[in-house]
Amino acid sequence: MSEHGPWDESQVDGPAGRLAFGALWIRGVDGMEIQAQVDEASGAVGVITLNHGQGGLQIQAFAAPRTAGLWEEVRGKVKASISGQGGVIEEQSGDFGIELRGRVPAQGGLQPGRFVGVQVGR
Repeated sequence: MSEHGPWDESQVDGPAGRLAFGALWIRGVDGMEIQAQVDEASGAVGVITLNHGQGGLQIQAFAAPRTAGLWEEVRGKVKASISGQGGVIEEQSGDFGIELRGRVPAQGGLQPGRFVGVQVGR
């Protein structure tokens, strides 16, 4: 288990002291801005964007099948999408296994991007 997370619900004392967005429980820090994209039909939170200082982070939970391989599939789709939009992305080894790093299309040009897939829980 990582000292800094992410953690499964069985590894914490519940959502107390955290902002609860369905399956995602986030501990805020002073000065952090939070945006939630909500599906209008279901009311479910899809993507959480956290901004603090000069940096930003998007978090999205996926219901994974009991077999491995979801991150491998998602990683391929992300790579194809970014490359198709003129970005540059490559696989690298990271703290949680294979991740994607590169420069992704954004308003005003390309900006650094990093994509990490983490499987927590059972």
